[in-house]
Amino acid sequence: MTTAKSTASKVEESAKQTKPKKKPGRKSTKVKLPEGLIPIEEETWLLAPLTLTLMRHNYTSVQNKVLMSILECLQDILRKILDQSNGSGGGVRDLSTLQRGEIANEKGGLSFNLDFKTFGIDRNHYNELRSSLRMLPSIPVEIPFKSKEGKRYIKVTSLCDVFIPEEKYKTYVVVHIDKEVAEKLVSFELGWHRLGKEVVTSSNNKYTQRIYMYITAWTRAGRSIMSSQELRKWLQLEDKYREFRKLAARVLDPAQKELEELAKAGYCDCYFTYQKKYTGSRKSGEPDQIEFHIFKSPKLAGNEEQAVYDRQYAHLQELIMKHFGFTQQEIESLMKRVNEENVTEMMTKVSSIYMLVKNDKKGEIKDIKAYVYKAMDNFLKETEMDSYEEIKD
Repeated sequence: MTTAKSTASKVEESAKQTKPKKKPGRKSTKVKLPEGLIPIEEETWLLAPLTLTLMRHNYTSVQNKVLMSILECLQDILRKILDQSNGSGGGVRDLSTLQRGEIANEKGGLSFNLDFKTFGIDRNHYNELRSSLRMLPSIPVEIPFKSKEGKRYIKVTSLCDVFIPEEKYKTYVVVHIDKEVAEKLVSFELGWHRLGKEVVTSSNNKYTQRIYMYITAWTRAGRSIMSSQELRKWLQLEDKYREFRKLAARVLDPAQKELEELAKAGYCDCYFTYQKKYTGSRKSGEPDQIEFHIFKSPKLAGNEEQAVYDRQYAHLQELIMKHFGFTQQEIESLMKRVNEENVTEMMTKVSSIYMLVKNDKKGEIKDIKAYVYKAMDNFLKETEMDSYEEIKD
């Protein structure tokens, strides 16, 4: 005897059997962001000569992180050179300022110790780091070189020598850079730009790291064009990914996605898209050029007032560095007192102080640096007092 209950059960079982299968969902293309990211506002901003950015090499992602620490160690001398040359170029004026390593560079180049902590690498991977450091001197680098006559060359060399303590508990390395290499490495003859150290050290994709360094040099312009052949040379990919679609899939597309995700989340100052450019009627295959379209992070571009202040702040700091020869510590002691309320007045004040110093033909100002510092300090004290009075009222 068939009951209503058994009939219902059969119908339900039949329905389960005939229920259409779900189509597999489309795989998410969202990039998983690395841990320990630093927001844009807390980035360590490094001054980078374009010579270093355009240097051709085949470093691993770990070795690129070491390169960032080397660049960070060069910041004082880079700022000094920028001050001396007013940003128009020039080489190392005094290499002795970077003879700080525990092993002296007898060739007259640079010597400094680098702590493993500065590389942005977990302690569990220090053995891998040591292996990468051992390989560093044997990897050739090609540095853009311009002669006094204006001729351009490529200098092929190695970046540095490294001295790794044998004791495992000593987590640092001594780096030596030859004088001739150092003079080209820190030269501003091709220009300079700034980049975020942690954007590079947080990524484990060597192409993301390199392309980020490149696009930061053209953020203001918003675009840059590189020939396909030069792109391959720069990334040392002449004999790899021979079909351009594979190069795009393995190099350009992952870098584009990662940087865009980082920028939109507020962990990177810029990202890019790219366009393949062909000459003639050809529309496929290896393009003649790659046009990079470069965008600021929405976290920056979305706040116009902040963007204006950032530009004013950077310009003010540049003026002080360029004209008055202050140390970084002296500049920071002044700049930390600058804010949205006084930045415009401060720029006007610095310009007027500069004109006073420049027009002091009789030499009445004996100690220019002390005079300028006191003038700016007094001005900031006045604005701070005005702000206090406003709050009190």
